[in-house]
Amino acid sequence: MDIRKKIFLKFMINNMPFRKLVNLLIIEPNRHQGKQLRELIKNHSSNFRVLLLEDLEQVFPLMYGEMTIDILFFDIEAESNTDNLALFTAISPQTRLIHWSDYQHPEVIELLYSLGVNSFCTKEGDAEIILEATDLAVNYPQSLYLDQKLHQCLPLLQS
Repeated sequence: MDIRKKIFLKFMINNMPFRKLVNLLIIEPNRHQGKQLRELIKNHSSNFRVLLLEDLEQVFPLMYGEMTIDILFFDIEAESNTDNLALFTAISPQTRLIHWSDYQHPEVIELLYSLGVNSFCTKEGDAEIILEATDLAVNYPQSLYLDQKLHQCLPLLQS
């Protein structure tokens, strides 16, 4: 790389607007899927610190270690106990929750919504959908986001 490019890059980095570091946690027992999601998000934005865990119970020691979790991606199918999600939201109500699953039962979506989940993506959804849900969770935390495959659940959530 020539000196002009180095100077230009240094100038650009030093003059970038400050962006808060966002701690994003992925709960995914399938390591391959979890790594794919982690790489997608990390490549999308440099202000994300992305961690990957296998189940929600592993989150609690992180929380007690004073780590703030800004966004939590999880799959309710992988959780043996929904009480963990209720406990998590009670401890960390400011965390934005994104349900990332192939589970599409409207009653489950309604239950998760009542527990504070505002974003719902399917695992078969393309990268654009996942990144849009992530961006909304950061910039508009109270917004509701449903993957197109889940639009049949919308009437339940609006009532």
